[in-house]
Amino acid sequence: MNAAGFWRGTLAALVLSTAGALAFKIFAPLTGSGIGLKLVTLGLSAAYLLWLLARHDARVGRVASAAAWCLAAALLLAVDPALWTWLLVQVGLIWLLRCLYAHGSLRGAMLDAGLNGLALAAAIATAAHTRSLFLSLWCFFLMQALYVLIPGTATRLGTADDHDPFEHAERAAESALRRLATRS
Repeated sequence: MNAAGFWRGTLAALVLSTAGALAFKIFAPLTGSGIGLKLVTLGLSAAYLLWLLARHDARVGRVASAAAWCLAAALLLAVDPALWTWLLVQVGLIWLLRCLYAHGSLRGAMLDAGLNGLALAAAIATAAHTRSLFLSLWCFFLMQALYVLIPGTATRLGTADDHDPFEHAERAAESALRRLATRS
């Protein structure tokens, strides 16, 4: 388990939730609630994705990831679908980015997809019961902080399973297969 990563995620959840609630208080009177929520969704998604990119050491694909997010945002702005579509697209992009940078297995990616679904469901349920944007965002981003606890999740310091004998044996076997493949 990566407790330090969880606490960093919790701090990010607090910052993003507070910023999102304040931004909505500013945008809603100017643009209306619907457009204000969509703008907050885009802003928080961009901030969270940038935070994820900063947390991982991999340098490959950063520009492509940012371009994909910009393309998705532009399409959402052009088409202007219902709010639930905006939410699903942004949560999907979070999941894809974490699959790219944090998960090395299908199991980790599937667990992360489940975590994203639960986070979105918790946020929607919280919004329905409390009518508080801050609490909804807090629930969503706090559950997102749990992704570092998914087995095999890569962190800035290496993988969470660096000391797992199975992971070590798997890496050794993959290395041996690569060496065999280059000989033939």
